[in-house]
Amino acid sequence: MNYLRRTPTHSADENAGKIWGIKNEYLLIAVGGGMAGICVMMVCHMTHCPVVVSVLAGLVPLTVTVAYIFMFKHNRPPSYDLDCLELMIGGSHWGRNRKVFLHPYES
Repeated sequence: MNYLRRTPTHSADENAGKIWGIKNEYLLIAVGGGMAGICVMMVCHMTHCPVVVSVLAGLVPLTVTVAYIFMFKHNRPPSYDLDCLELMIGGSHWGRNRKVFLHPYES
């Protein structure tokens, strides 16, 4: 058995879970945006739009999803995107946004 050579390999639990430096679940979001862009491009082509217009319309979903990934997901804390959405909707203060009534007849 001296003629067999051992090569160290990485098992699945040692895998970092990244492709091109992006986490796998984020890459799936980008692939979904690309597929949506292809669908939009096909619909524009079926409605006899010029090729340039259909390509530009098809790039919109891909651009939006990639921008979402790099602005809100990549190298950010786990719930950064939801915190930003809550900040835009509710403001920057802690606590409730509305007045709490103690009694139904009080206003």
